[in-house]
Amino acid sequence: THSNTPWTTILFRVAAVFVVSLGLYALFNTSSKHTVTTQFAQKKQVILPDSSVVNLNELSSIAYNDQWDKERKVQLKGEAYFRVAKGKRFDVTTDFGTVTVLGTQFNVTAKDSVFSVICYEGLVQVVHNNSTTKLSAGKAYEFSSGVSKLFDVPVSQPEWLFNMKVFKQTEIQDVFASLGQHYDVTINTDSIDHTILFSGAFELDHLENALIAITK
Repeated sequence: THSNTPWTTILFRVAAVFVVSLGLYALFNTSSKHTVTTQFAQKKQVILPDSSVVNLNELSSIAYNDQWDKERKVQLKGEAYFRVAKGKRFDVTTDFGTVTVLGTQFNVTAKDSVFSVICYEGLVQVVHNNSTTKLSAGKAYEFSSGVSKLFDVPVSQPEWLFNMKVFKQTEIQDVFASLGQHYDVTINTDSIDHTILFSGAFELDHLENALIAITK
C-alpha cells in the first residue's frame, strides 16, 4: 500500500532511532579506564579504588580500570612507589615485565633501558624475560644494559620521595647526565676526569645546590 508519510519524516525517525542506539551503546560501553600522567619536575599521588596509594614520579604515567572487583591491575610507564592495600592479587604491568603482590610497599622503574623493582615491605614477585624472582623487604632486582642483578637496599623508601637523588660509587659523567636530565640542562663534562666515582646525593628542586653538592 502507498504510505502518505513524507520521506523526510521517515528519515528523521530512522535518524532518531540511530542516535538513541548510539547513545545506548556509549552508555553500556563507557570505558572506566583512568590515566594519570606527570610532566617534567612534577609528582602526583593517586588513590586507587581500594585505597592503595601510588606516588608517581616525574615524566611517568599509570593507567587503571576502576572495576577492581574483577582485577587489581595498573599499567606503568616511568617510575612509581606503591603502597598496596591488602587484598587479592595486585599486578603492575610494564613494557619490561610484571610485578605481582598481595599487599606491600615497593618501587618500580620502567623507562629507557632500565627495569628495576625494590621491595620495601612484604614480598613481591617479578616476572621478567620468562624468569620469576621473589623479593623480600630490603631486596631489589634490576635489569640494565642487558644484565640482571639482585642487591640489597638499606633505605626504607625511595629517595625521590624526599626530593633527593642518591648515588653510590657512580661514574661522575653518569651523575651529571642524571642531573642534566632532571633539570633539563646540558652540562659539558669533557674537561672532567671520567674515572672519578661519586657517592652522595643532590637535591631535585634546587639546581644551584645540586651542582654544589656534586662538585664539592
